[in-house]
Amino acid sequence: MNCLVMLDEAHRFANREGSIGEKLSDFGDSKSIVALLRQYVRETRKFGIGWMFVTTSLADMDESIVNQTGVRVFGHGLNIGNELERLKQCVTDQTDVNFYLAFPHPLNALEEEHRRYSFMITGPCSPFSDTSSPIFLTAFTTSEEFKEANRLS
Repeated sequence: MNCLVMLDEAHRFANREGSIGEKLSDFGDSKSIVALLRQYVRETRKFGIGWMFVTTSLADMDESIVNQTGVRVFGHGLNIGNELERLKQCVTDQTDVNFYLAFPHPLNALEEEHRRYSFMITGPCSPFSDTSSPIFLTAFTTSEEFKEANRLS
């Protein structure tokens, strides 16, 4: 099939069982959305169906679903409490976690056009995936900033 299913605000649907507990009564049984998503994520890869879960709350995501994801992109903000603990479960090297924690907040720049958005990416998209080392990258809001940051000395 070669398609991607994307769920925005995924913590509402792929949440830890019991936190919201939305049910699909149309299916005639009491299987929760979370249980169905667990099954689909596990069984549909062979058909070329990918899954993307976009959330601002990693701690509220179902652990089984998070563990099934191959590529993970972490933006700024998972730096306290339960969010940080879940991040540490996904990225086990404390050096990488410390580098992530040093990301500047994107809103620190006074002008919107000078904001920088930092990300940590883990999984098989990394050339270091054999060592499970993540890729760190910064996205810019203008092409001029990108060119300046990548200018050869």
